[in-house]
Amino acid sequence: MNDETKCHTPFCPKDCSVVHHDLIKALCIERNRRETSSRFSSKSHVLLRQCVHSYEQNGWDRNSAVPDSLPDLRHPLLYLTCAFGKHRVLETLVKLDFNPAVVTKDGANGLHALVDHFYRVGNMKQCGGFMAIDKRLEVFENVVSILCSRDPNIFSTRENIQGRTPLHMAAESVVCTSRHARVDGRCDPLKRTRYFQRCLEVMLGHILELRSNSLLTDSQVMNTISSQDNEGNTILHILAKSRTLPGWESIQYLLKNFADSEFPQ
Repeated sequence: MNDETKCHTPFCPKDCSVVHHDLIKALCIERNRRETSSRFSSKSHVLLRQCVHSYEQNGWDRNSAVPDSLPDLRHPLLYLTCAFGKHRVLETLVKLDFNPAVVTKDGANGLHALVDHFYRVGNMKQCGGFMAIDKRLEVFENVVSILCSRDPNIFSTRENIQGRTPLHMAAESVVCTSRHARVDGRCDPLKRTRYFQRCLEVMLGHILELRSNSLLTDSQVMNTISSQDNEGNTILHILAKSRTLPGWESIQYLLKNFADSEFPQ
């Protein structure tokens, strides 16, 4: 790929001048929306496959970090794909046998990336401009569905720094209302909170579905829901700190749907 080609990512500093790795460029080119012409989607999928094949021939492991010039981008390609919300690329990667449960050096998986970064992606010009909240939730749902269909235990992974699962991270964002979402030219503090409330419920809904399909046992579900971070907090403890209605609604959702789970006092 042309070394002069520039692209920017959610991990780039303002006015980034870094020429990124070819795999990052290929990831940035891919679009989620369906095109009336296959020009963009087909070309970028071919480019992505070519990049993966080329670098694997040179010894790169598809589940290892992308050796980008920017340290913040040195994560597995599948992790970055989830962070950017590129669900069509994610489908391609899992078909190419990328590990859906791959983690970073800090132990974070694709769901951690999706929860931690994708909301911000929807506000960034370098990622295609503002993305409506409903569209972000649609993409979130698509990524979660792809990952958990390949690895039902994806929700229980704890990252190494604070011991948080993706559920912990979503619950923390339901509680935090300090950052506003701009909607129709106005800042609505609860718009962001409602987004993460829905994200949390999307993940919990998939856990319930996996249990009903016998892909997770009752014990596995209980362990996932009652998992504690390094400070001993479950998602219920975190939500109990909320001063807003969405946090309390999430508590009601948990108690209604996971009444058989044993939460630490």
